[in-house]
Amino acid sequence: MVITALGRRHLQDNAHPRHAQRLASVGIAQSPVEVRVADAEGRPLPAGETGEVLVRGDTVMAGYWRNPEATAQAVRDGWLFTGDMGSRTPTASSR
Repeated sequence: MVITALGRRHLQDNAHPRHAQRLASVGIAQSPVEVRVADAEGRPLPAGETGEVLVRGDTVMAGYWRNPEATAQAVRDGWLFTGDMGSRTPTASSR
């Protein structure tokens, strides 16, 4: 499953004012998934705040093989709680 990626044009655009930040990022959410940064209860956090990265989509796992307890902990309300921390960069429309 691919969650995020940086395309060639993002990598090559060294004139972009945040080029170095782009290179240090995990990239942009890919079309088959939704990505959310959330608090411990799964509530979305605003851009710029750090929280847990949650993903959902057809390519995201449905659960752990024969381990309903682990599945219930990791997959809640259709979102996979990855255990990874992250934040979203504000977009031009959210500034």
